[in-house]
Amino acid sequence: MNKKINPISKILGSPVKFIIGIVLLVISIMIVSVVLATRTRQIAGQPQAITPTVAANQPELTTNWKSASYQRSGVSFAFKYPPDWNSALENCSAASTSRSFELPAGCIKTDIITEDIPSENTPPDRNIVLTSESNLTVGGYQAKRKIFSFPGEGPDTYLVWVYDKGQPIMLYIGWIGGGTDSLTRQGFVHKFDTMITTLELQKR
Repeated sequence: MNKKINPISKILGSPVKFIIGIVLLVISIMIVSVVLATRTRQIAGQPQAITPTVAANQPELTTNWKSASYQRSGVSFAFKYPPDWNSALENCSAASTSRSFELPAGCIKTDIITEDIPSENTPPDRNIVLTSESNLTVGGYQAKRKIFSFPGEGPDTYLVWVYDKGQPIMLYIGWIGGGTDSLTRQGFVHKFDTMITTLELQKR
């Protein structure tokens, strides 16, 4: 007489094999949990982008923009800037009534350095934190963009290092006035990003 085999027993096998299978499953779940937790901590410790990555040059966005060109030691360059700005390197939406040397709210000031360029790893001299970091191509050269912010206020300092064969040949800096609201700060960063896409460089 043929002995009937319980389908459940056939699937699970012996109790020992069943227990081993459960133990292996639990260990696998624990390993996956540890890996996910570690990855989450790594992501949390990395600078989080608060602005879009700089897009490729879009001429239609800068058709009516003004042009500026400069010659500095070893480098000549040109770029476009918004037509409503006071100049290529600064803009203020209202006359300043402050007697301090601090940049007023709603204002920006920029500078372009081609000599004695500080390292991108130099810590900031103010209580600002890195909130965005991107690798770019600017005028055919490799570049690194960093944005520093005051906690709770939004972007404060915008920097782009431009490299030729691993050596910095230019640093573009943009400062945003203290007291500027968050939305306006983001607007300034967008303008800086767009200006960077128009930058053309030539080593001399």
